[in-house]
Amino acid sequence: MKITTDYRMEASPRSSGYPLKVPVVDIVEIGAGGGSIAWFDAGGALKVGPLSAGADPGPACYGRGGVEPTVTDALLITGVLNPDYFLGGRLEVDVELARRAYAPLAARLGVSIEAAAAGVIRVVNEQTIDALKLISVRRGYDPRDFTLVASGGGGPTHAAALMAELGVRRVVIPPFPGAFSAWGMLLTEPRVDRVQTRVLPLASTPPMELERLFAAAETEAIAALTAQGFGAESIPPPRRGLDMRYQGQEHTVEVPVAESGDLAHDALTRAFHERHRRRYTFALEETPVEIVNIRVTATANMTRPSLGTPIASGGDDPLKGTRLVHFDDRALSTRIYDRALLSADFTGEGPAIVEEPSTTTVVHPGQGFAVDAIGNHIIAARVERL
Repeated sequence: MKITTDYRMEASPRSSGYPLKVPVVDIVEIGAGGGSIAWFDAGGALKVGPLSAGADPGPACYGRGGVEPTVTDALLITGVLNPDYFLGGRLEVDVELARRAYAPLAARLGVSIEAAAAGVIRVVNEQTIDALKLISVRRGYDPRDFTLVASGGGGPTHAAALMAELGVRRVVIPPFPGAFSAWGMLLTEPRVDRVQTRVLPLASTPPMELERLFAAAETEAIAALTAQGFGAESIPPPRRGLDMRYQGQEHTVEVPVAESGDLAHDALTRAFHERHRRRYTFALEETPVEIVNIRVTATANMTRPSLGTPIASGGDDPLKGTRLVHFDDRALSTRIYDRALLSADFTGEGPAIVEEPSTTTVVHPGQGFAVDAIGNHIIAARVERL
């Protein structure tokens, strides 16, 4: 998990967003979900989101008064979602209401309702790919070197299409993906950050002054954790860091400070030059260096939940049947599986759909999938890669 202090809310390729100068998880949001509405802009281009039908009235298929075409409606029309198993069958949805909402959009495009719905899904996928490129290609990372983890209610539905477009080698769908964020919170260590801005020239700042500032910040951070009920024995020594820059520079580079010996002028200068060179490919070793922020991060150790035992092999048949599903411009007979019955040794090929109450996982033609020892579903770019 990467933490950043250079985060911008609502940033996009066309907007710099709003700066948020506090420690946050480094994320990029796209504003496209099941309730996102498909619409045409002034130039006639098809858009999806950020306008949303929300949960009330929700997508047209909910039958609660929504009339705009949404992503959930598109997934129902194309056969990706099972109208009899929405939220495990607890929420009744109406495919005809979804088709009625898409009829005007299809007429304007001059295509069938199914083709219009498939087009909306492609637009959502492209928007998501753009967001993924913001945190991969545009930061110098090759998506082919990474595994895509898909969670939430909609992530597993779109992940296989994103994998094919980005060249990612595999996708991991964790157990109970709809609750994966909550699971992540249970596994994340409690954390308190203290940041104090003190613009100080490094050459003339005594190490003892830095030690005093760090000690004061550590006392505050530890007190914040103990106030939440964590005992002092569960709190390891806080992590230290300095935000540093060349004199006259706008952006800073964070330099970890492991121990008091690292507060010496020469050690901090060498560490900063190295960090700056690693990030920006150069160092201005003759330029004075200054400190901007004093950083302290305190964490607490705690008991974390353990993974459950996956289903043993040899149980009930996980195949629920088949149905026609539209993959772009093709309607294919697709195998439908019940995730709760897939054993740890199961392998399959696309086209396939795996249903569970919180989400629907789509495996495209030519892809393969398998279940690992702890219940993760692994989708591979090609069947032979499993």
